[in-house]
Amino acid sequence: MTFAVMGMLVLLNYGASIMTIAPARPYEPVLGDYGGIIDTPDEFLVVQGVFSYLVTTLLVTIPLLMMHRRRATMFAGTALVLGVAIRLMVINEFPQPHLTVAAGALAAALLADGLLVRLDTVRGAAAPLRLPLAGALYAGLVCAGQLVGLHLAAGVRWSPEMWAGTVVLTVLLGGLLGGLAARPLVHR
Repeated sequence: MTFAVMGMLVLLNYGASIMTIAPARPYEPVLGDYGGIIDTPDEFLVVQGVFSYLVTTLLVTIPLLMMHRRRATMFAGTALVLGVAIRLMVINEFPQPHLTVAAGALAAALLADGLLVRLDTVRGAAAPLRLPLAGALYAGLVCAGQLVGLHLAAGVRWSPEMWAGTVVLTVLLGGLLGGLAARPLVHR
């Protein structure tokens, strides 16, 4: 699965959130004469930044959920993020602050793997809403880990509503993907 994700990065190289520094740039919306927000180049960078987090969530969460359908496997999510990070770091010659962002994503993926294995141990593999919870947990932690890494390396200058909203969007997307990956309920 890791090699498949690394292969998909050929098409999505510049859409990967590990390589965006959009949250490190300040964004101040410009109000027009009638109170509406005017489109600015800064707004485009914000949209591109949020989009990159959603693309990366799709890229790493779908394979994790495919593997997680049977059972939680320690280091499965970490391997996916590691594959993405290695490919991006090598072809871009280990740039900063992206290296710290990758380290934050890896630490978060490792934490998510541990929590998912623990949840399966406690709740069981047949627990209700198992995959939506796994998708939401994994996606949210990886996104938050990247933002923490970026904050440590360059400082996140987005408002709390923007960076927290990005994490919430990835959590919702991960939960949705988990719901789609779950086996359908059989009514008798």
